[in-house]
Amino acid sequence: MALVRLLGPVDVLSDDGSERQSGSALRRTILALLGLHAGQVLSPDWLMEHVWGDDQPESGVPALRFHVSKLRKEIGNAVPIVTRPGGYQMDVPRASVDALRWLAEVDAREIHHDVVRMLSCPSARLAGLDHVIDHWQAQGQLPTRGLAFGVFGALHPTSLGSPLAQRLEAQGHRARAGLGAYEGELPSGFDLALRSADRDALDWWFARVPGLVNRVPPRQGNQMPWLPLARVLTPSYLAQPQQQREMVAYLLARGADPWRTLPHDPGTTVVAYAWQLNSPLVALLDPVPQKKPQAGAGVAGAMVAGPANSMP
Repeated sequence: MALVRLLGPVDVLSDDGSERQSGSALRRTILALLGLHAGQVLSPDWLMEHVWGDDQPESGVPALRFHVSKLRKEIGNAVPIVTRPGGYQMDVPRASVDALRWLAEVDAREIHHDVVRMLSCPSARLAGLDHVIDHWQAQGQLPTRGLAFGVFGALHPTSLGSPLAQRLEAQGHRARAGLGAYEGELPSGFDLALRSADRDALDWWFARVPGLVNRVPPRQGNQMPWLPLARVLTPSYLAQPQQQREMVAYLLARGADPWRTLPHDPGTTVVAYAWQLNSPLVALLDPVPQKKPQAGAGVAGAMVAGPANSMP
């Protein structure tokens, strides 16, 4: 039987193991809504309200018909989306979604950094699966002490402004604990927020841990701390590289110091690192024209004509 997957990427896993996914975020939203309410007939008005919100298409219901038709072609016959009197229905058992939620609720062993991340990601929230974390919090299964990870470091960055995050903070969970060690394959919440240029989430972090703009503690004891400004300058770090200039300007406005030295190379400042990368953003980091540092010149070479108090 084909499986509609609502955690992580919203897609369809066919009987033969092939994955089918819509290239449209809007149609993935439709797929997630139909999957969450599998077996139920959803009216066009209800779907349009939950898909478009206040920004309804001018053409109205025909726009929904168009996207449903495209979605059917994209996912094929693996998961039938049928037209019923009164609306649309995904004609598959809903038990697969309910079983996933039930498993997570009854088995406390599922409380893991990466599981919390997946359950709080946008597609999971759209499917209502963030209810699992609500359940854990209400049942006292997310204590401030005893977890192997910091809850705020596990939450998806887009969940930091949610009522759940507010309840966790009122309970005593702190942002700084979310910067500590954890077991998992997914990046830390702060790293993900920076990589995805989520400024709302970054503002949340900086408001609670002001020094984070200039130094992120290592995840493990044998690792080095890192500098957000240097990370953003690194090619291919950002999920959308075209946002690099905006993110550098954002970090500078939040107090990032371009003259701070790199933890792994104390002889090199962020400005010198930008020169090494031939970054077009050097002028943004150092508005005062300076001579490009020679190879091996380190801090001194990067500080030609720089103010004495610029040293980190």
